[in-house]
Amino acid sequence: MSNPAFPFYIVHESDKETGSPVKSSFSPGMDLRDYFAAHCVIPLPDDIGVAFEKMGEEAVKEFLQALSAIRYAYADAMLAAREERQ
Repeated sequence: MSNPAFPFYIVHESDKETGSPVKSSFSPGMDLRDYFAAHCVIPLPDDIGVAFEKMGEEAVKEFLQALSAIRYAYADAMLAAREERQ
């Protein structure tokens, strides 16, 4: 598990006079692996929608799962490179 990216507090209620948070909760955000995977660029053809229509639901699902696997392999490589640098 890598460190979280973009952790933040969710303010549920604020003091009406000062604006200070009265009730809040913490969200760790996404982890760095998810962040890297989300930013992996995989070029797709402009007419991918047409191809999806011809492929059928199961084939599209398998295609998207393969893209996800590629994105996370990229993220794992980014994390490994980051570890080597430190």
